[in-house]
Amino acid sequence: MKSAEFLSEMFPNAKYIFMIRDGRATVHSIISRKVYYEQLVLHPEAQMRRILNFLDLPWNASVLHHERFIGKDISLSNVERSSDQVVKPINVDALSKWVGAMPEDVVRDMDELAPMLRQLGYDPNANPPNYGKPDEVVARKTEDIHKNVKEWYKKAVSVVKDPERVEKPPEE
Repeated sequence: MKSAEFLSEMFPNAKYIFMIRDGRATVHSIISRKVYYEQLVLHPEAQMRRILNFLDLPWNASVLHHERFIGKDISLSNVERSSDQVVKPINVDALSKWVGAMPEDVVRDMDELAPMLRQLGYDPNANPPNYGKPDEVVARKTEDIHKNVKEWYKKAVSVVKDPERVEKPPEE
């Protein structure tokens, strides 16, 4: 409705169908498509099966191993800040990377500063939060990243054109 006038100007000979849907069905659809990032990281296969099913796409295990396709079938942005993280397999590191990085007063007042957190199902006072236990495969991949931090760093630098944007591994 908001864009009707604009669309009429852009496409003066177009015909339109005004489709109406029961709001309860719309709400159910929105609720059933909600995906929490943390649950996608902790339980990637279950969440990706849900997502692909919703999209009417067939299951393919390659969606669990995106890191194998970086630089082959998939190219990454040179400007996106998190491109260096995408070269790594699914892992839990990013889930709590922010813990300890916020000022104390912000953490203390989080419930007041970010009321939407609670509405979305998060406990704004949980610091660190408990998102649950990762699937075994995610735990193994996270452990592999920690054991081979220098190799993953080299891979990230090889993919991202500006190596300064890649987080350096900790000194030994």
